[in-house]
Amino acid sequence: MKTSKLFLTVVLVLIGVFAVQAGSTYVQIVNPINRIGKLAYSGTVTFVDTVTGATYFTQAFYIGAVNYSDALARFQCTEVGTEDINVFTEYSVDALTWVDGTTDTDLDAVGVTAVLDTIGHVNGTNEVIYHTFLFMRYKFVAGQAIDTGMVLTYVTAFIKPAGLERVPLHLIK
Repeated sequence: MKTSKLFLTVVLVLIGVFAVQAGSTYVQIVNPINRIGKLAYSGTVTFVDTVTGATYFTQAFYIGAVNYSDALARFQCTEVGTEDINVFTEYSVDALTWVDGTTDTDLDAVGVTAVLDTIGHVNGTNEVIYHTFLFMRYKFVAGQAIDTGMVLTYVTAFIKPAGLERVPLHLIK
């Protein structure tokens, strides 16, 4: 009887510990915006898991034909007072295996004030990794406990090179 009570206690403690661990959520939808001369990707992420360290990844989006020049990104949270989202970039050749990019300090603790940042130009230097890989995705991490339902919106805009102004690049995989 004592053994079963001890076992039950250990199991309940372990369930409680693992229940509060931050999780990862993948493939947050990315919406392509394809215009003549420009390609943009936008989306929203609603934070359901609000534990510090909760991580949300966007779908992979193609940058191979537009990463010759830097992109401009805008990030903003909707909720006042409880926002602290850290934004990271990741890159891939095949949209399966990912490597971390360098993230600008401007993208630490994104809140209700819109943050604009140049992707591909980090801390005063060109980021070689951005200009080399074919796919990109964002990793959004809850920096502090935030309210459930907090929404982060983002858009990243690229300039298409000459000759590809009319090509729907987001369809390339």
